[in-house]
Amino acid sequence: MNAIVFSGNLNELNEYENQRKFLENLIASYSQMSDVSQKSTDAVEKLNQINLDDSEAVQEYTNFLMQNNIGGLPRL
Repeated sequence: MNAIVFSGNLNELNEYENQRKFLENLIASYSQMSDVSQKSTDAVEKLNQINLDDSEAVQEYTNFLMQNNIGGLPRL
């Protein structure tokens, strides 16, 4: 399955609404997968625990994903 979970530049991911949409899309993408690794399963569990209305939690987890996967978000 190919999925686009975010379309834009990394600076746009510093904004809460874009971070929230990114995590919503990520959750939706994982929910469509039937065969995922244990690491992915752990990520899905963590994603499902995040209150997407909590901007601080959304920012923290988005930054965690970026730092551990692509080196971190640029700061404006």
